[in-house]
Amino acid sequence: MIDSADRKESWSAVRNSIAQILILIVFKRYYKEVKLNPQNYHSKMPPIQGKYQHYKNENIDDYFSAVGVPFMGRKMMSMSSPLMEINVDGEQMTIKNSSLLRTVEYTFKIGEEYEEKMPNTSIKSITTIENDNEVVTNSIIPQTQEKCGRHYLFTDDECIVTLTHEKAKTPGKRYFRRLKE
Repeated sequence: MIDSADRKESWSAVRNSIAQILILIVFKRYYKEVKLNPQNYHSKMPPIQGKYQHYKNENIDDYFSAVGVPFMGRKMMSMSSPLMEINVDGEQMTIKNSSLLRTVEYTFKIGEEYEEKMPNTSIKSITTIENDNEVVTNSIIPQTQEKCGRHYLFTDDECIVTLTHEKAKTPGKRYFRRLKE
């Protein structure tokens, strides 16, 4: 026979267990619906994928001069207004820049080394995604072992591409407006 005190303890333990189970169910549902739902996660982050139209430069002539681009090439690049298209498919990314001068397209696997062909050399690059709104490409020129790179910073309205090179004291910046699709 169970006395009154034991019965109260048993019911108290059952109530505590039920409360813990309910808290666990609510937490799991919240975590599954809110935290793991890609629509909720990406709605706060600007998407990387899209089309962007160039609209201005900052220190671009100084940057290209420091890295050895001839005068005419610098002037043509600084006056060009390329369309940049970025596509992401799983771990694969494609970045395409199209202008009146030329079209350059690279498809690569994020986090793996690939080769980029420049007008007078090839460089080895690795591209990573950082902080959900940044893409970083770190490159090395095999002939000289010089380091260079590109940093893409995405907002809801634009992408700012910062160009760096060991020879350049000041990075060059190219600004692109996001096009509505």
